[in-house]
Amino acid sequence: MTSIGLIGAGMIANIHAEAAKRIGTSIAVVYDPREERAQEFASKHSCDAVSSVEALLAREEIDGVVIAVPNDRHAELAIVALNAGKHVLLEKPMAMSLIQCDEILSARNASGKVLQMGFVCRYSPAAVKIKEIIESGLIGEVLHIQATLLRQRGIPGMGGWFTTKARSGGGC
Repeated sequence: MTSIGLIGAGMIANIHAEAAKRIGTSIAVVYDPREERAQEFASKHSCDAVSSVEALLAREEIDGVVIAVPNDRHAELAIVALNAGKHVLLEKPMAMSLIQCDEILSARNASGKVLQMGFVCRYSPAAVKIKEIIESGLIGEVLHIQATLLRQRGIPGMGGWFTTKARSGGGC
C-alpha cells in the first residue's frame, strides 16, 4: 500500500484523507504548524503527527506528500518535498509567481518524481458543462473566458488566508 504524508491539516485535509482511503492508500503522517490541529487530524485518521516538515519528509515509508497549505507556501514546500525524493500532489495554484513555478519544475525535473496539481474544479458540474458546450461548437470558437467565484468567506479580512492577497495571491 502506498503511504502519503500530508502537509497541512486545514479544511481540505479531511477531503484528502477520505480520497486516499477510496483509492486504497493511507495518510501515514501529518504536519501542521498548529500542533493541536495536526494532533486532532492524526487522532481522527489514525496516523502520526510530527512537529516539522523535515520530520515528515524523513519518514521513509511515505512515497509522496499532499501539500495543502496557504498558497504563499506552495513553492517552498513543493521544492523541499521533491528534493527529499517524494512525489507531490500540490493544491492549486501551483505558486505565487511564474518564477516560483519554474523553480518547482526544475526541482521536479531534477528529482524525477511526479508533480501533480490539484485542480478540483475541473470535474465540477459547471466546468464539465462549460467544456461540453465549448467542444460542441455551439458558441463558436472561444478565445477568452473570464470566470468569477464568490466565496462564502469572501469579505477581505474575515475569510482567513483565502481573502488575504499576500497569502492567496489574489485567488484560491
